[in-house]
Amino acid sequence: MNPPAQTSLSSSIFELVLDIVLEITEAESGSIMLPDEQGQELRVKNYRGLKKEIVEKARVRLGSGVSGKVAQSGEPVCLQGRTTSSALDIETQDLVKLDPGETSYIVPFKIKNGAVGTLNINTSAGDSVAEPAKTVLIQNVLEHFSNFLQQIDLPKSPHDPPSQLYTLNLFREYEALSRMRSLFDYVFHLLTDLLHCKKKGLFLLKNQEADFFDMILGYGFETENYREIYKALLPTVISSEVLKTSEVRIFQRSELQSLSAEYLEEQFVTTIPLVMHQTPTSHLLLFTDTKPIWQGPDEGVLRTIVQRAAQAIQESGNDLGIQELSYTDRMTNTYSYGRWWVRFQEEIKRAKRTENTNLSVMTLDIDHFDVLNRAHGYQIGDHLLYVIADRIKACVRAEDIVGRTGGDEFGVLLCDADHRETEIVSRRILEKVSGISEEGLIQKEPQLTLSGGYCIFPEAGEQPEKLIKKAKTALVSAKILGGNRIKAYQEDEE
Repeated sequence: MNPPAQTSLSSSIFELVLDIVLEITEAESGSIMLPDEQGQELRVKNYRGLKKEIVEKARVRLGSGVSGKVAQSGEPVCLQGRTTSSALDIETQDLVKLDPGETSYIVPFKIKNGAVGTLNINTSAGDSVAEPAKTVLIQNVLEHFSNFLQQIDLPKSPHDPPSQLYTLNLFREYEALSRMRSLFDYVFHLLTDLLHCKKKGLFLLKNQEADFFDMILGYGFETENYREIYKALLPTVISSEVLKTSEVRIFQRSELQSLSAEYLEEQFVTTIPLVMHQTPTSHLLLFTDTKPIWQGPDEGVLRTIVQRAAQAIQESGNDLGIQELSYTDRMTNTYSYGRWWVRFQEEIKRAKRTENTNLSVMTLDIDHFDVLNRAHGYQIGDHLLYVIADRIKACVRAEDIVGRTGGDEFGVLLCDADHRETEIVSRRILEKVSGISEEGLIQKEPQLTLSGGYCIFPEAGEQPEKLIKKAKTALVSAKILGGNRIKAYQEDEE
């Protein structure tokens, strides 16, 4: 029998759940028990407030003892002192402790393949642990946790489309990174439920090397709009001091002047930092119609969630090399989208300081890539992305900047390049990419080609957003003309 999925997960994820429930119940101690590899016994996985020697000896067979009977029946139970429950046939000999002043609450949760673990809470605070509101909240936490556990290690078909949870760094491509995505999912759904707000938001992860926040996950948007929203948030939120604070911030959409109602109709944007060692390591941005109520009776629980989530994400990220991922797009080994934007802005500033310096801004898009994916599967498509990125990089100089700025879209910055030099590079790229079909990596028909558009700084403007818009306008024009070309921007194309 294979080990349950949870044995391969970081224990910090279980600690996160345990800490949240202890915060909710104001309990003194608790533990999580999981079945062993044979599925015959429950053993303590994580604990708080218990003696280590007791934990190490704790073994409960399914169907015996309180936890064993709860796991077998799937029904929670609340015990107060020596009081037993006839509903689960719990008897005095099932109780490990007989402290009359202690209340225990044992809750089952599903893992994978029908296996069940238990969450055990102990408190001497009378029957407060069993208050209806707290019981519902605990069940909510555990329901999300069960859903999270059952997403782990699910096999992916090569023909499965990218997840609705759009990731600029493509978590879906790697089994381990898919687990990380599930952790973010758990935190997102739990926080939105506790705040009673709609499930629409973004996760930003700090790039340690660049001291910058990259967008990694989005929820509730049309995927093609994520990049536009990210760019709109850059000036006011992402590139400002907002994300360096440990405090929750709430903005009205009117304060985000670059955020068009075309992409976001909600009136409020809330930034929730996930803080570790007094430093935000990631941020959850929520988009809501009404102002979320952060301060209130659940504030302590909310803060516990974000603090423990930050630790879980950091520990899991260290194991997976997530800092490198946020800096580099792992599939193509080019800059990630967020980092590419940082380098773009840096080059604009450098060019402004230097007189008579041009910067060519190019955006490239593979022609009919969705057709290729459907015909050959996403694994072949992913491999082609890597090959195409490699060909593009081979056509530019070491000082030029290449990044993956979308699913099949690349951004290229040619430093100190004018129209003539850009045209030379463009011809090289088109020739290199069109030659892929002749090399047997993919069937010759239809031939693999790409289209592109470019404009020149400062001739076409000085604002990064406007330069990108003009390059994309030229790209659309190239597509209309039949593709397989890289076209310069012209004023009459607006």
